[in-house]
Amino acid sequence: MTKISLTQLASGREKPLVAEDGRHRRSWTSTSHVRSLTRESHRELVSEVLRAGGRMWVRGRGPSMLPTIRPGERVLLEPLSSRLRKGDIVAVRAHRCILVHRVVECTVDTITTCGDASPRADAPSPRSSILGVATAVIRRGRVVGLTRTLRHGFVALALGELYRWRRQVGSVARSLR
Repeated sequence: MTKISLTQLASGREKPLVAEDGRHRRSWTSTSHVRSLTRESHRELVSEVLRAGGRMWVRGRGPSMLPTIRPGERVLLEPLSSRLRKGDIVAVRAHRCILVHRVVECTVDTITTCGDASPRADAPSPRSSILGVATAVIRRGRVVGLTRTLRHGFVALALGELYRWRRQVGSVARSLR
């Protein structure tokens, strides 16, 4: 069973788990409104929220995206709103799970993803299996944006930085209105 929190992260209700011997464990959980979901119902919930245009925080589980996403970190998934590019981190509905990996190749009807720490790429997936884009993680209590890296090409890095700069300028302009 996978446990996810349906409360807002900014509620301040997050407390560390304490083991029976009094030591703090590294994982965190919300103390209220925790729902237990099966893996299939969890995938369905994430799919429906993103299809409806919502955002959702999910917990990363494996080490395949190290160092970008560490195991246990919360990842913000948002609907795919722009054109998909090499270097984007996407959530893809796989056979038995939701993979959050980086796009390494795009064609008209398929995408190929790969974890940053994975030695080889995943099998190509149909574009219809893309659930959304990972845009941020919570690291040490702070929200950290996910950007493209030079590992996936200078053009991907430059376009990502240009897009981030354009968003920052847009938010400043909106706040001045």
